Amino acid sequence: MDVKKLFHEMPLNMLLNGYEDQLTDGHYALVHLYEESVPYFSHTLKTLKQGREVILDNSIFELEKAFDADRFAYWIEQIASRVGVARVDEKLIYIIPDVLDDMERTIASAQKFLDKYSNKLPGKKMAVAQGKTYAELIQCYHELSTLGMDRIGISFNCEAYNGEDSGDKLRNWCKGRISLISMLMEEYNYCLPTPLHLLGCSLPQEFKAYKANRFVESIDTSNPVVHGLYRIPYLADGLDSKLSIKLVDLFYRVPDDAELATIEYNCKIFKSFANNG
Repeated sequence: MDVKKLFHEMPLNMLLNGYEDQLTDGHYALVHLYEESVPYFSHTLKTLKQGREVILDNSIFELEKAFDADRFAYWIEQIASRVGVARVDEKLIYIIPDVLDDMERTIASAQKFLDKYSNKLPGKKMAVAQGKTYAELIQCYHELSTLGMDRIGISFNCEAYNGEDSGDKLRNWCKGRISLISMLMEEYNYCLPTPLHLLGCSLPQEFKAYKANRFVESIDTSNPVVHGLYRIPYLADGLDSKLSIKLVDLFYRVPDDAELATIEYNCKIFKSFANNG
């Protein structure tokens, strides 16, 4: 089985106290938080200097629209100026601004960003497949692949998944992403041109479905952390429901010992779902 890299967003206090190093394979950064927290930006620099991977998100989930593209490029340049272009080329992946559930505008946004910055910015490139139907999501994946992405993101809550018949929204989202990835594998005869990154989580047990899929390279979700902060431990088979709370709204939370223990436990169980052992 191929090992997936796991990224779990955490409150600033946990980042600064080394929990990310213990519980994740790298740092998943939200670019808009650079604007308000110097320690958070410094943590990205520290992570890269340590040789750990950083995925820089355009904050679309938190802001409900992608962070300004020019300002996004500015922050990538700032990172490179401090840790060096070679380190950024090796360890930083940035997610090009996209448009939720809109295939055409997402492709246009990616093309525009590449036209303006492709030869100027260091780092690896990721774009997120968007669309209102499975057919649009697959077409978006194809178009983004032709633009030379290093990874393509697949979101947990695409509009296309709502047509599943699992009985509730969370299970529809689980079933929907599993179905989409199966469709992609069949479309490309089980050899995808661009590897996948899975964005977010409805229910953590979903990730058992990808253990044998070598094209799923990385996963990010704050799910084990958010539930840990509310002292909700994972069960052996995952969760039946999900707290509708974004980690960004808990960014300045200082967890107590019981919360930290639950977070550590949840991260361990999540890892067993996504990888062996």
